Amino acid sequence: MAAVAVQARPAAKTGVRAGWLTANTLVILAAAVPIWWLIALSFKDPGTISSGTFWPTKWTLTNYTGIFKTSLFTRALINSIGIALISTALSVVLGSMAAYAIARLEFPGKRFLIGASLMVAM
Repeated sequence: MAAVAVQARPAAKTGVRAGWLTANTLVILAAAVPIWWLIALSFKDPGTISSGTFWPTKWTLTNYTGIFKTSLFTRALINSIGIALISTALSVVLGSMAAYAIARLEFPGKRFLIGASLMVAM
């Protein structure tokens, strides 16, 4: 068997990859920090919510137990879940019927419709 020569990556490509890795890391951190801030606030003691610390000094579930004890929140949560389930079921049924018609029928503007829906999805 012949030995396979391993080609080294050019330095320019490695630099570009490092740049993209750095940019991706910064974007992920910029998106993750506010999410962590909200999660940390939800576990803070109600007396220390405005302390400004990034990490809770005293972890507690009081905020969660308190919000589920009020009927105002639980009723809104049940309504939201019901509306989400109904709208999801309707959109799946209507979308599958439309997709079947688009796939099986030939009509003017079919390619434009498919292209426009792909652009919207992207």
